Amino acid sequence: MGFLKPSDYVGLLYAHFDESYNQPNVKTPNDVPVYTVACYLSPAWKWKRFNQKWNEVLTEAGLNGFGFHMNRYENRIKEYADWDDEKRVQVLKGLHKIIGDEIIYGSAFTMDRIAFEEIITEDARQVLAAKSPYAFNAFSCMSEINDWCDKKKYEGPIQYVFAHLDKQGGHLDEFFGRALKNEKLRKALRLNGTWAKGLAKDVPGLQAADILAYEVTKRIADVYGAGEREIRKSLQNMQLVTRGKFNGGYLGREQMVQMIEDFKQGKLRSMFTDSNQSFTVLADVE
Repeated sequence: MGFLKPSDYVGLLYAHFDESYNQPNVKTPNDVPVYTVACYLSPAWKWKRFNQKWNEVLTEAGLNGFGFHMNRYENRIKEYADWDDEKRVQVLKGLHKIIGDEIIYGSAFTMDRIAFEEIITEDARQVLAAKSPYAFNAFSCMSEINDWCDKKKYEGPIQYVFAHLDKQGGHLDEFFGRALKNEKLRKALRLNGTWAKGLAKDVPGLQAADILAYEVTKRIADVYGAGEREIRKSLQNMQLVTRGKFNGGYLGREQMVQMIEDFKQGKLRSMFTDSNQSFTVLADVE
């Protein structure tokens, strides 16, 4: 099937979001402590087919009721402890194929979370409507997928679904409360008046976003931390750039310094006005 036309977006588009972060340790002491939020976008009818395929793969793998959790998978713990390499590769490739077949677009934004706490002032956070790396990256993903929708001439609403996080939900509540009262921002983000949170183990779309967030976090930590390493085979298999279904960015210490300088000069008007201008586009993720 060729690329979807606007008329193919029957009903709402749904965007599912999840996060990932790394922590430098004895093995990787030079890694930059980065924080990523990633999302995947597709129309409701494709998500329905996505969910069916996803659950079939998980059931066959013995994960029915668990969902797929990338960090546990990667560290071979809990329900993944007795998986051999053949099963590991087969299951992950199967999930990657479903993502490639059923997702129309994806985005991921990453930042140096220590630099954010040190450099981004409280005043700047108010202007940016982002009080944490999670909020900043989530709103950047929202901006990116809406830019993509503008280019594809999709005019309908987007339903935003976020993985439930104990310490982050308040920031989203505050932002959506403000955005829904701002007609310009509400239109720009295609808000339909509601947004949702879900448990990742119950929502396949959130599990897919978890995979994307994990892989992008690992790649950014490699490139901007200890130095360029061989690209993970699991990331190569996702074919993010070559499929033309992905864009994102990284906000490091230098970009944050420039952002604060722009803020002092009055160049930062709101979170979604030229919000990506300070980002290094992740065009070389593969």
